[in-house]
Amino acid sequence: MFTEINLSNNNNLAIQVNYPGCEIAPSLQLKLLIMSSCNIEQNTLLKPKFLKSQVDLQVLDLSHNKLLGPSPNFLFLNNTKLKYLNLRNNSLVSAMNLQLYPKAPILAIDLSQNNIDGLIPNNISLMFPHLISLNISGNNFSGNVPLSLCKLSNMSFLDLSNNSFSGEIPNCIFTNCTSLWILKLSDNNFNGTIFGVANKLPPSLTRLYLDGNNMTGSFPANLPTYEELSVLDLNGNQLSGPLPQSIGNLYHIRILNLAGNNLDGVIPHQLCNLTSLAYLDLTGNNFNGSMPFCSHPLNISSVYLSSNALVGSSPYHTFNFSTIEILDLSKNQFSGSLHWIGALEAIRLLSLRENQFEGTLSQNICHLNNLRILDLSANNLEGILPLCLFKLPFQAAPGYSDYFWELTNEFNMIGIDSSWEDVSIDVVYPTHDDLQHFSFATKGSFYNFSTVFFGLLSGVDLSRNKFSGLIPPGIRNTNPIQVLNLSHNMLTGPIPKTISHFRHIES
Repeated sequence: MFTEINLSNNNNLAIQVNYPGCEIAPSLQLKLLIMSSCNIEQNTLLKPKFLKSQVDLQVLDLSHNKLLGPSPNFLFLNNTKLKYLNLRNNSLVSAMNLQLYPKAPILAIDLSQNNIDGLIPNNISLMFPHLISLNISGNNFSGNVPLSLCKLSNMSFLDLSNNSFSGEIPNCIFTNCTSLWILKLSDNNFNGTIFGVANKLPPSLTRLYLDGNNMTGSFPANLPTYEELSVLDLNGNQLSGPLPQSIGNLYHIRILNLAGNNLDGVIPHQLCNLTSLAYLDLTGNNFNGSMPFCSHPLNISSVYLSSNALVGSSPYHTFNFSTIEILDLSKNQFSGSLHWIGALEAIRLLSLRENQFEGTLSQNICHLNNLRILDLSANNLEGILPLCLFKLPFQAAPGYSDYFWELTNEFNMIGIDSSWEDVSIDVVYPTHDDLQHFSFATKGSFYNFSTVFFGLLSGVDLSRNKFSGLIPPGIRNTNPIQVLNLSHNMLTGPIPKTISHFRHIES
């Protein structure tokens, strides 16, 4: 008799597990039951005759359905063997309460994207002493994080993001949970100083997300070397003060997001030590001065330096321009000519808006065949518009770079390796999502766009400069450029009839 059933991704499947008048559960005993995205409704949990009969069940995945009501405490009764439970993206409304129940052998729980409110049970370490993965993101949990979480010494993945937790993050999470690999506490109401605890990060930690909270304080002058840390996201807090030279100790960091804080001062030369860096976001701080000169410019993919007070001609000596796909220098005090623009061989999004660049637009811009978004507005550029600019394809590339596909693709939380004797569980952790973003003016207003729109929108904004002469009479483009803004310049003459060839234009 088979012991595994996988019916996932059958939205039109009619599933009836409780037959009227039938009190006898089927004799079938499963070890694995996966019914994700099967349009299952509430009765599966409210009248769970079949599930209660499954005494050997080790893996249960009912994610992405229409389950309602409280969390199914019954799953942990009667000497349960359950190791993995996924109820992600349903409509559950209360957390599990197992105060009177025996310890469960479960290793991984995913209750994310439900409507669960209240507190994390104070006895969670007694309920699930073997837990290695807990995801309760996207709910309505509140209150402080209980200290009992710190007793889960085998925990390697913890996601409490997108809730309403408050108070300080317990120090013991960093000191006791020494197996932590990924810690995601984003978008809550946590306060206190981040680096009061960050000096004690678990040695195995690879990704730390504390963005979207109310954390304060500054970077310590003696930031330790974290050998494994590859992602540090502190975006949207209230950090202040300068970046210390010890920022260069994050040798293996790949994603560094410090946007939306109150950091200031000059960006230290030790940034050049971050040779693995692929994504840097310092948007919306108070950094000033010039970017550091690196003897070996960083091979980076995305650079966001918008809304600071940076000066100089460009960060040409900091980053390898041939590898950059996104460069946002908008709303700074950069100046000089754009002679370097042709070096951006891989560029897809280039925003130099609201700086002090001057001179003519180099013909080198016409070699940027991967370009999707170009914003040079509000500078002091002059001269005639190069016709070749409007002959660029402005087409979506076949896909994101391999690096960003790796980072933005959200994997399932679990990989299941079945054998005749048992079901072993190998947790595959979700990765950073929605990395790429940009702001752009269209239809008379500025909008903030996320990753999804990066491959959908294309446009050119050359407004608020000193361009002169005719709009090139040979201008034509049958490719999907959607936004073209040439307003507030010194252009003369008629609007060319060939501009009608912009068939996808929206504004």
